[in-house]
Amino acid sequence: MFLSTIIYATYDYDEQIHRGIAKYGQSNGYAIRVIHPHNFHTLHNQGEIAGIVSSFMPENQESGMSQYLMDIGCPVVDLTLNYPAYEIPRYIPDLRTSAKLATGHLLSQGVKDLSYVGWGHSWHDDLRVKSYQASAKQRGRETKLCYFRHQKESRHTLMLKHLESLTLPAGIYVSYDRVGAELI
Repeated sequence: MFLSTIIYATYDYDEQIHRGIAKYGQSNGYAIRVIHPHNFHTLHNQGEIAGIVSSFMPENQESGMSQYLMDIGCPVVDLTLNYPAYEIPRYIPDLRTSAKLATGHLLSQGVKDLSYVGWGHSWHDDLRVKSYQASAKQRGRETKLCYFRHQKESRHTLMLKHLESLTLPAGIYVSYDRVGAELI
């Protein structure tokens, strides 16, 4: 038997989570198979499956993967909130607390403006932003948002305009490490 990890949108989680899944599985006698989400249909060639840890695809971008995984009939854990119709165990990072910590840290550094830069209009950005804005508001501060999703201008252009709108020093909380690297 093996525990299969199907990874969708690996930028949502860092390597430590995937390594943790592999370490847990191996320490409990499971062979771990990592399957790219676009190859989900190859699971039927994998032998008996003890369980699946997956990042489900958003409902509006569904390729059939989520239903396929549910139909296998083994325990499934989702690493997202992308498909809320399924009542299954989910593991997601504590995005609300991370946003509160980011607000406190940035304000302790004496920043003038608080900003959030990310994809926008996703469950993970929504959780972060709501908490970030609430935490800032409790401290008498507002936040400026820069979202990329559904925008006609390039990310680069949007980021430049957003950065130019900020009063320095500014504190910027980003949705992903690669967004932070692009901003830098």
